[in-house]
Amino acid sequence: GCPEYVFCTHMDTVPPYIKPSLGLVGKGDRLPDGKIAEKDDTLITGRGSCDAKGQIFTMLNAAIRLAEDGFNNMGVLLVSGEETGSYGAKAWDKEMPGGKFVLVGEPTDNKMISASKGTKQYGLTFFGKSCHSGYPEHGESAIDIFVDFVDRLREVEFPDDPILGRTTWNIGELRSDNPHNVLSPEISFRIYFRTTFATDSLIDNALFRQRCSQAHEIPEESYLWPWINSHGTHRQRIRPPLGHPLCCADREEDNGICNR
Repeated sequence: GCPEYVFCTHMDTVPPYIKPSLGLVGKGDRLPDGKIAEKDDTLITGRGSCDAKGQIFTMLNAAIRLAEDGFNNMGVLLVSGEETGSYGAKAWDKEMPGGKFVLVGEPTDNKMISASKGTKQYGLTFFGKSCHSGYPEHGESAIDIFVDFVDRLREVEFPDDPILGRTTWNIGELRSDNPHNVLSPEISFRIYFRTTFATDSLIDNALFRQRCSQAHEIPEESYLWPWINSHGTHRQRIRPPLGHPLCCADREEDNGICNR
């Protein structure tokens, strides 16, 4: 069927893998995020503990309790591929959209929110002219073109959004296979923007005002949680059972998910 109330979060996590562990904390103890424990509780650490294995645990337990109380107009939706392209969410939106209320579990420091940043991804390749590094005047390094591009992009001042704040970007999958003594003939990379209501439509112009005449652009566009705009969904909230800024750091902790 198509339940009106949907608990949703994702199963995949960001690398690297961090082994899970369990520990006990006492009331008044300082937690890894600097906060003070309000009661004796269980501390769970490891990759995904708050993004988003803790949410899975909490939502499944909430669904069981609701079912025991006789409420059955709800479902639990666990998707995969969220960290790399929201593939599970897109599949759900295409195959079985709906749900009057969608409660999305994400690490938001225990705050109920109603909007999240969008994303835009681009695959770019810059082409240079290879030559021996001892005679750089005979070529043009694609690395230099890339560095100039990044410097110019850093100078772009995107407007702040009153709700979602700043637009940020990151570069990954950087590849240039030239030997160290040869100017790079080609460099490819992916650039990933986290957009806001104020800047989503500005990214293309800002990106290609830079030195992109030599770039082969492969646009890919998605939203972090596509079901926020999915068909038939009228009200949405993004809510974690727990969570804090350490969710994707070199350590990851969540406190209290065994007892709540």
